[in-house]
Amino acid sequence: MAETNGQRLPSAGWIVAKAHWNKGYATEMGRGCIGWSFANRHEDTVTAPIQPGNVESEAVARKLGMRVTAHDVTAGLPHDIWTMTRDRWQQRSD
Repeated sequence: MAETNGQRLPSAGWIVAKAHWNKGYATEMGRGCIGWSFANRHEDTVTAPIQPGNVESEAVARKLGMRVTAHDVTAGLPHDIWTMTRDRWQQRSD
């Protein structure tokens, strides 16, 4: 869970050592987190707070079908809030 604009929302994230970038690990982690949240926690939305300019994480969020829906400051740093809805998750074709 992450607090976004004063609201606690389920959140997915991925951290991968640079030596393992571009191997699909982050996308697979994100897919697993989001899928698990929708299947087991019955959430309607899952977010991923990503710092603007983190092009690698932004690319993963795009691959997962997430969209920027808000902006927030977390731990004193700006973040774009990428969001996946249950409906969009169920309609994806990956």
